[in-house]
Amino acid sequence: MRPFDLRSALTALALCLLPLQCLAQTIVADVERVVGEVSAQAQFMIGFIYSEELKNYDEAEKAFNDLLQHYPNSELVESAHWMIAHMRSEDAPALVGADSDSARHPAPKGAVRKP
Repeated sequence: MRPFDLRSALTALALCLLPLQCLAQTIVADVERVVGEVSAQAQFMIGFIYSEELKNYDEAEKAFNDLLQHYPNSELVESAHWMIAHMRSEDAPALVGADSDSARHPAPKGAVRKP
């Protein structure tokens, strides 16, 4: 019977775990990327709502600048810069489907609308 070789056993274990470690790192990176992009989208929408729905341009600018600071690699960076530069001007986008905005229609029967 061969004596137990701890070094060989640990080496074999490490070789078995290496693919799992690589997989775990890939999963973590993918999750961080997705969460980051969803967070950037949410931050953009905060700025957009302040700008286009509430006409609170100072808060909108803060929200867009937060996106630029926290998510500098987001695909929305260019749009955030554009909104900062144009939201107070006539160049700001018209809301598509604005006639279906819930603020312009009565609430469904039984619904409670908050001010």
